[in-house]
Amino acid sequence: MIPAKTGAFIFIRALGLVWQYRGFALRVCLPIYLLAFAIDIWIRLQVMGEITRGPLQWHVNDPYVGAPENGASLSQILTIWVVWLSSLITIAILWHRHVLGAHGVGPIAPLGLRHPISYLGKLAGATILGVLPVVLIFGFAVSILSVDFAQHQDDARLPVSWLFFGAAISIIAGWVIMRLSLALPEAAIGQKGSIFDSWFETRPLAGALWVAAAFESGLLTAVELLGAGAARIDVRLAYLVENLTWFVPLMVGIAILTLLYEHLYHGRSLRGTSLSGDT
Repeated sequence: MIPAKTGAFIFIRALGLVWQYRGFALRVCLPIYLLAFAIDIWIRLQVMGEITRGPLQWHVNDPYVGAPENGASLSQILTIWVVWLSSLITIAILWHRHVLGAHGVGPIAPLGLRHPISYLGKLAGATILGVLPVVLIFGFAVSILSVDFAQHQDDARLPVSWLFFGAAISIIAGWVIMRLSLALPEAAIGQKGSIFDSWFETRPLAGALWVAAAFESGLLTAVELLGAGAARIDVRLAYLVENLTWFVPLMVGIAILTLLYEHLYHGRSLRGTSLSGDT
């Protein structure tokens, strides 16, 4: 298949994999995600209560409290980050182990503390290498586009140049992270591997992963647009809608890594098996 078709197929197949194992996603992954979200909201309500010196409440203007300028302490900010990061790593590890085990990929080592530690280290490495260059590009582009932004900052919509730039940045970062992240499923099942090995192994699909990253970026953008639409009704509703729907692109992204790992490391066809089952 040509890269564009292969990339689109990878994304569609990842959607199918999430659907195939929707039972596991709903029974195991979603409760972990919702628990993290509930703790997040509870901490933010605490912050709002401290700001207003009143009872816990859902502030009408700013449910996105969490940054220092909004009154949150460093410990509260770190707690939110730790809760989310530990929850997302747990979800990813459990998903990788369940799906790879169901597909006969292994051996899968008994789950232990070293798995999340290894996963965190490799995730940090992939994120730094994938995001740092993008941040540098972003900083350079901001200096160029700042004039355009200043001319439109009073408009209800963002300048078109910023929309295209944001999409491009998301795709580039997604592509690099996909190239580096096959070490994550390895860490989940207790196998050795590095993010640099992942970069080498994904070379045959380098072109296709641009397309897959573009589709994943489009899914993330759809979530943001959904939140923006909800914001027209109530900003608190927007916060709930946007954060709850983030679960979908999260699971699709994890499924993409699972598919790529099976295909490139174990020779499993991207077409896999029938998607009719629910495990």
